[in-house]
Amino acid sequence: MGDMELLEEYGSRGSEEAFATLVSRHINMVYSVALRHVGNLHNALEITQAVFIILAKKSRTLRRETIISGWLFQTAFPPTRWKRRRRDWHWPSLPRRSKGQP
Repeated sequence: MGDMELLEEYGSRGSEEAFATLVSRHINMVYSVALRHVGNLHNALEITQAVFIILAKKSRTLRRETIISGWLFQTAFPPTRWKRRRRDWHWPSLPRRSKGQP
């Protein structure tokens, strides 16, 4: 069964087995993309999970001609960019208070 057929099976019949098959086919690619971009195991796992949650939610609305592996790859990019910006962002230094200030 192809990727789109599995997704349609999940979307129309709620087949957990079909979705699990899809996840097992693509989880390593999605995780690798996320890890390569954020460089952090925990964040890469979060992104991977989020991508598959999005796929599950969109299972009924993706067009039939969608290439699932490409869609997963592209969907993994916005969260990796956000996590990278967040990782590189630092709290600004606060001015020191003198001893008499509250």
